[in-house]
This record gives sequence, C-alpha cells and structure tokens, in this order.
Amino acid sequence: MARDLSVERIRDDRDHGSAQLSLWALDVLHAGAKAADDWEDVATLARDLVAARPSMVVIENRINRVMHAADHTPEAVANEARSVRTRAEHADNAAATELDCLSGQTVFTLSRSGTVLAALNHAPPARVIVAVSTPGGEGVRVAETLASATKTTLVADAGIAQALAEFDVEYVVVGADTILADGSVVNKVGTRVAASAAYALGIPFYAVCSLDKVSPRDGYDPEPRDAAELYDGEADIDVSNPTFDRTPPDLVTGIATEAGLFDTGDVATIAVELRGLADW
Repeated sequence: MARDLSVERIRDDRDHGSAQLSLWALDVLHAGAKAADDWEDVATLARDLVAARPSMVVIENRINRVMHAADHTPEAVANEARSVRTRAEHADNAAATELDCLSGQTVFTLSRSGTVLAALNHAPPARVIVAVSTPGGEGVRVAETLASATKTTLVADAGIAQALAEFDVEYVVVGADTILADGSVVNKVGTRVAASAAYALGIPFYAVCSLDKVSPRDGYDPEPRDAAELYDGEADIDVSNPTFDRTPPDLVTGIATEAGLFDTGDVATIAVELRGLADW
C-alpha cells in the first residue's frame, strides 16, 4: 500500500480514520523529503498535506511537528518524519489503554476509529452496540470486525437514543477527528445525537484520541458531502450533508489521551502549545 500513498490518496480516502491518515501523511512527507532536491520542494509538499484534509487537524499537527523540529534540509525532514511517526503511533496506542472501565460493560460507539477499536481490544466489553454511521456506513465494517470476539449489535442512526436505553448501555465511546480548544469534540455526524442521549440518560460519554487531535485554531471544517447522497430530485430543496458534527463540552465526560484522562477544560493549554508548531 505504501507505494500508492499520495496527497491525493489522503485527500480522497473515506475508509480510514484520521489517526491512520496522519501516519500515511508522515509516510508521504518522508518519501518526498528523501527524493527532494531542496527545502522549498519539501515545504510545498508539507503545505499540500496540511491542506488535503482540513477537517482532520491531526494531520496538520503532525506535519507541523516535523517541519518545526527539522532544520531547513530535506534530509532533516525525512529523519524527523520517521521520529514523529514513531511517537504518533505510541501516542495513539497509549490513548487506547486509558479506558479500563469498559471491560465487561455494554458500550456504544459509532463511525470507525482505530483508537476506539484498540481501546475495546484493550478492555473488552461484554457487548458493543454500533451505529451504522451514515453517510458512509462504516459502522457496518466496525461491527463485523468486533463480532468475532464480542457480542455485537448494529443499530440504525435514527435509533441511537432508543438503543442506549434499550440495551442498558453503560459507556459511550467515540473517536475524534478534532478536539476544539473549548473541549468540544468534532467527530462523525451523529456523535452529538449520541452524546445528547447519553447525557439525558446519565451515561458517561468519552472521546479517545491522542493530544495531536487538539486544534490550534478556532472553528472546524464539517467536510460537506455530495448533496445527491440525500436528495437528487428536481424540487428546490437545500441539502445539508456534513461528514462531521460538533459535540459541546458540557456533554463530554472526559477525553482519554496518551497523557491520561483530560477534562474538557484542560484542552486550551494544549491548543496553545500546538499553535506554536505552525511557525515553521
């Protein structure tokens, strides 16, 4: 697969989570730096990678981390890309070990997060309820992945609130494409519905991700999808079909990271630190 990696592949991929795409972005930067003749070629590639998926801030932060630390030579960028990739893999894996509370419980999740899957593998629940996660339907593949080891139930997105109550869900766990500075969780559309229903039922709601997913900026990109997925008729109808939604911090119990369990109020200082990496 590595030989097929490119900026375009990362831009167009809808099958993998942002953590995996960030690792691939580091691979593209490493390969590009190895082949580059000068710094500006590498800098252009880095900017293209940052711009490829603006909704996935982890790509930006990890590319910025490389470029900020390297001196202005392609060789230094190639070496730093390898180092940051190793660090990133460790961070993603470490974040997945912070939710021991899931073991033996009934857990709800949605969309596809490699870090969430690792968390469920680390602390296997007794049962997992998975939303189909339209548009895209990646929850189906997640349910298939889990079914060989865990009792798994697939539910419609419209039935999320009912499923949380009906199956006596004890924890809601999701990944995150971005954590905003105020502690809001930006994730696959439907996350806010799940968080709101969990809050109403008194069910803890956790996001699990590395700190590199904290955004250095305000706002987020909802990554609008093709309107025709919802409606391709001829009536004069406006269509809203975002990939991501924003869950406000008051609905979030905590954020599991490689540095431990964070309260949403702790995120602002991380955002300031990451903002400093962009000055390369």
